[in-house]
Amino acid sequence: MSSEELYQRLYDGELLYFPKNEATTRLQAAGSEVVENHFGEAPEKLEPERFRKALTQARARVGAPDFRELAAATLRSIGLDLQPLKMDTVRLRAVSPGLENVEAAAPVFYSHRDTWYGNPSCQINAWLPLVPVHENNSFQFFPYHFHNPVKNDSHRFMARKFQAEGGFGSVGDTVPSVYPRALEKAQGEEKAVVMNPGELLLFSAAHLHQTSTNKTGLVRFSLDFRFFSASHFKQGRGAPDPDNRSQGLILTDYESCSH
Repeated sequence: MSSEELYQRLYDGELLYFPKNEATTRLQAAGSEVVENHFGEAPEKLEPERFRKALTQARARVGAPDFRELAAATLRSIGLDLQPLKMDTVRLRAVSPGLENVEAAAPVFYSHRDTWYGNPSCQINAWLPLVPVHENNSFQFFPYHFHNPVKNDSHRFMARKFQAEGGFGSVGDTVPSVYPRALEKAQGEEKAVVMNPGELLLFSAAHLHQTSTNKTGLVRFSLDFRFFSASHFKQGRGAPDPDNRSQGLILTDYESCSH
């Protein structure tokens, strides 16, 4: 499909899965190497402080320019035109067994739209697992709410204040200022993500979704990054965003990747 068709299908609410290819394999391998180097062979056995330190160091490594280049190559491999594209840094996510019992990690499990966090409605999320994911360690979407509002507290989110307090991916033992969430149970079906390492998922930032508790006994590691079409942003194109009342946008991490 063309870049325009791909964007429109995502703006219409489709979840687009892509099989493992040469580019996604390189990205997966690089991410897995970082995890092994910083967490060792048994991440789930690390003491909490040691785990937080390893996560901070690993996230810094994954946020380096060479990972952005691998991410750009991944988008190119599925046919996206990089010329009008703006992309942020690659992030490493880690959902460990029992994380739901850590007070500071509560926002990880909030059902939310990424647009409630200062992200534009034309933003697309790219997600790539480093381990097998299924109903016991994954996350789910609530397709009904792509077009229908859900009660939430996104009005409390102020982009400038959020960035000043560490922004996305900060690692600590205190809860950040405001992480918006749905304030009522989502309606309709739940669609759980089931994927193999190195496969790629694209979805609109406006989708209501929620991370599941990890019941596998092993840490769920994944990589993700975000991008949008600069021309679509200027034109005001994007997905429906029926209940977003957040204040401001966070676009400082986005750079052109057309080279």
